[in-house]
Amino acid sequence: MFRSGRDSCNYRDRFLIHCAPFEGKDEQRMDPAEIKALIDAGLPGAEVQVSSDDNTHYAALVVSDSFAGKRPLARHQLVYQCLGALMGNEIHAMSIRAYTPDEWRELETDN
Repeated sequence: MFRSGRDSCNYRDRFLIHCAPFEGKDEQRMDPAEIKALIDAGLPGAEVQVSSDDNTHYAALVVSDSFAGKRPLARHQLVYQCLGALMGNEIHAMSIRAYTPDEWRELETDN
């Protein structure tokens, strides 16, 4: 568990970060399309899909050349940089699948 300011974050696995919002703060929700637009802006040329059942917990699929040669944690950090302070606030939790175009093509071929 790590604390940053008034946020508390806990890595539950390598694909999901769960952050508790500020206590007493009114929860603001974001539409998945808004999150997609932020990731698109931060990772130009990426293919991005974002979904959510409750507009608090999200799942993102991001395919980008920017991930080439990077480990999963570094890929997730690139996505988190696109979202900034929204993580742990408007975005309560996000599952991220991050692939290079070659990795994604290979996965699609296998399925």
